[in-house]
Amino acid sequence: MAKLPELPRIPPEKKFFKISEAVTLCGVRQDVLRFWESEIPALRPIRRGNQRRYRPQDILLVRKIRELRYGKGLSIEGVISELKKEREGVPEELAPLAAPPISQMLSKEMIRELQEISSNLKETAEFLRNK
Repeated sequence: MAKLPELPRIPPEKKFFKISEAVTLCGVRQDVLRFWESEIPALRPIRRGNQRRYRPQDILLVRKIRELRYGKGLSIEGVISELKKEREGVPEELAPLAAPPISQMLSKEMIRELQEISSNLKETAEFLRNK
C-alpha cells in the first residue's frame, strides 16, 4: 500500500467548493476528478449550469476514492465495488447521507466548542422552563 501525502483540513465553515478548491483539498488533478465523476456513480457534485459545486461529503468521498485508487492500488471497478460494500444496507435514496460523520471533518477543538455550546443551550433551556 502506497503512502499518500497528507491532505489539508476541510474548512468546516464552507458548504460548497469549486472544482479548483476540491482538487486542492483532495490531492488529485481536475481531469482525474472529472473522470471519476463520469465513472463512479456515487460521486455526483451539485451542478449549477456548467459549474460543479462540491459539498464536504463529496470531498470526503473523493478522498476515499483517492485512497482506494492510489493507496490500495484498486482499479476503478474495484473502487466502485468497495464503495458499494461500504454502503450495503443503506437505501439508494439515503446513500448521499451515509457519508462519514461530520466529526471526521472537524478538529477536536471545534468538537469541544460545539459540545460546550450545546451544554450551555441545554442549561439555558432548562432555566427558562423553570422560570
